[in-house]
Amino acid sequence: MNTTPNILKLSELSAIVAGIFRMHFSGERYWVTAEIVGLKISRGHCYLQLVEKDEMGSTPKAEFRGIIWAGTYDRIHPRFVKTTGTPLREQMQVLLQVEVQYHERFGMSLVVQDIDPAFTLGQLEMERRQTIERLRKEGLLERNKSLDLPVSLQRIAVISAEDSKGYEDFVTRLNTNVYGYTFHLTLYTSLLQGDLAAGDILTKLSQIKNDFPIKHFDAVAIVRGWRCFQSGMF
Repeated sequence: MNTTPNILKLSELSAIVAGIFRMHFSGERYWVTAEIVGLKISRGHCYLQLVEKDEMGSTPKAEFRGIIWAGTYDRIHPRFVKTTGTPLREQMQVLLQVEVQYHERFGMSLVVQDIDPAFTLGQLEMERRQTIERLRKEGLLERNKSLDLPVSLQRIAVISAEDSKGYEDFVTRLNTNVYGYTFHLTLYTSLLQGDLAAGDILTKLSQIKNDFPIKHFDAVAIVRGWRCFQSGMF
């Protein structure tokens, strides 16, 4: 009886797996929903980390690497931005058309061929409505309107990232205002994306509140992406 095990080189096993993938997935495209939890642009290519989370929204049920090659990215991303008003980013729900590919060295990945911006737009609108309803129930929706603000908000604490395009645009617009006002900004650097962003922003708000007796601010602005999405006054 021959008890010699069937020994394969790693490259041979990888070639077998690649053959199986080509047999079952070659040329096939699938529409899949996923959340982007990682995104990086390099040499025009867009590298994604895609997950589906459980019902509690905490534990991943499935996770894949994704890539949008530069030529495809240049074709589909401008259309996505035009429709949704925002670029692809982390913590965004997307509907992607993908091909499943396996590379002998780099393993399995999803190559994105198209993206449906209408799906993401619907998700963003749903999230916006849920946020508004939550603020209304907690009595926070009209809270800023109840505050007496100075005629000119010139001393502003800003929570943002120093290299954020939104922060850069915010500063430019203030410095080039048509009324010639001078603004004094104090930047509190914070994470803006990812699971740790909310906690970091809350920490910076607490820091601003603690600094307030010494550093008097007229308002605090949280600047993320291309928009200032919240402002307030202490």
